[in-house]
Parts: sequence; C-alpha cells; structure tokens
Amino acid sequence: MKDRSATGQDLQKCARCKMSWYCSRECQKEHWQIHKKKCEDVEGTGLSRLVRKLQSNKWLLFLLEVCVVCNSDLLRRKSDPDRPFMARINVGIEPTDISVCYQLFTGAEFESEMEGMLQLNAVTPLEDPGPLAPHMMPLWNNFREVTNGLGFSSDAVGLLEFVNTSDHSITTSIHITQPALEYAQAAKPFRGHSALFGVSEVPFSAMSCLEQINSHIRSDSKNLLQLRVL
Repeated sequence: MKDRSATGQDLQKCARCKMSWYCSRECQKEHWQIHKKKCEDVEGTGLSRLVRKLQSNKWLLFLLEVCVVCNSDLLRRKSDPDRPFMARINVGIEPTDISVCYQLFTGAEFESEMEGMLQLNAVTPLEDPGPLAPHMMPLWNNFREVTNGLGFSSDAVGLLEFVNTSDHSITTSIHITQPALEYAQAAKPFRGHSALFGVSEVPFSAMSCLEQINSHIRSDSKNLLQLRVL
C-alpha cells in the first residue's frame, strides 16, 4: 500500500497493521523480521481489540454515548426505547508523535517503525429506512433483552458500526444511559486547563465531544488505555 509525500516520494505502508511506513519496498522487506513480532491486523483482530478497549473505559464510553445522543437525535426519540437505531463510527490509526506527520508530508527522514493510536474521526447516524437489516436484528434483539433484564427497559439501545478506510467493519451494541441523556440535554461547555492559556471553555457539540475522546487518548502517553499500537 502506498502513500505519497509532498515531495512526490512514494511511501510504503504495511498493508496488515497500516501503521509502519517505509521509504521503499526493499526497506520494508529488510525490516520485516523485526516488525512481524509486533505487527497486528488492525483491520481484523487488532481493530476488534482496540474497539473493546475503547468501550471498556467508562469515561470514553460515556462520551461516546453523549456523542451518539447528539448525532442520532436521541433526546427527541427517548420516549421510544424499542425503536432500533444505528450509527457509524469512522476510526483511524494516527501517529502519536505529530512530528511524524510533518516528516511524512515533507519527505524528511523518519524512523522505520512508529507508534500509532486510535482516533475517532466521525460519528454518522444511519438514516432510518425502516427496520434494521435482517442480519443486524438478532444482535439488537439480544442486546435489548439483556438490557431489559438489567432493569433498563426504558433506555435506548442501538448498534455501532466501527469502520476504517477499508471495507472492514465491526458492529457492537451500545446502551444509552440516562446520565448521558442528561449530559447532552445540559449541553455545558467542556472546560480545559492549560499552563499557557489557563482555563478555557469549548462549546458543547457532537464534534467537541468527539474531540474530548481523541484528546484523552492522545494524552495517554503511558498507554494505560491500551489504545496505542506499534
């Protein structure tokens, strides 16, 4: 798989993990003995692992719920919990070091292997053409039953389709909790603290909510969230 820098140089990207770039095919072959020990199929089991880790973190999952509430108009639809909904989450693996992006686009020298991290690029509600596709309904029905059994029959549940730049996708379920609805309803701005700028506020929106998720992942330099890959 090739990418092209601003200088016109073709860059080889590992087709399996989508994260290691090389200046030539020969360089990629030479490095394979080292890289194969860490190479993980990001589009297959690797992406599944990252999605599981994302949804296992309570704060990130909560923010994702809020984002889905905003984009899928669930504040208006909250009175109809038995109406299925689905949203598409476009994800990517981006370099953790911003200087790497600069190097890639300027054609400068760069390390043959670099660290990447999961980033959420967009949340798009799938339009309501009617019932979910037949192969999706059993997944939704099962999750609806599980959520009902836990005492949350009045809460909305839906499906999330995580996709990257390929045709590969992973579908999971999501439970929209009452706190997420209340958080979206309040629409309070996000507050940040910076040594340079002090306290700042970002207006609440689906996009700023998504950026909160991404910035939380970016700030995890020790990879405690396990959302970084080599």
